[in-house]
Amino acid sequence: ALGKGVEMPVLGLALRPAEEDVYEASCWALSLGIRLLFLQELTPDSFRQVLRAVWSSGVPRQEVFLAGKILHGGLVKHIRAVLAAEQLDALSLSSGEAGLDLEAWHEMQELVTAGLVHAIGISDR
Repeated sequence: ALGKGVEMPVLGLALRPAEEDVYEASCWALSLGIRLLFLQELTPDSFRQVLRAVWSSGVPRQEVFLAGKILHGGLVKHIRAVLAAEQLDALSLSSGEAGLDLEAWHEMQELVTAGLVHAIGISDR
């Protein structure tokens, strides 16, 4: 379990939006029974594609764990608008080579407080 008792499925599919059709890959994964979809580079467009796949699959949203990673803090503001329509189960921030973006971390904490994200964390890549 993640912080606050958030349960995460053991098996999932990591999606790279720049390298694949996120919608098609998500539909395929859901049809196979995979219930964890992780966007390795969360953008508003990639999140919309995953949501569309969940809605069109017929799988209840509460049965799908949606997670993503943002690569820089500038994306937090853009993602907030998409999260107004749907919550994200987990969000991680890449510390990358430049180190941790503390402003982005604080913005992510605000997303949790607002009930838009259930759990947050930091990734080293």
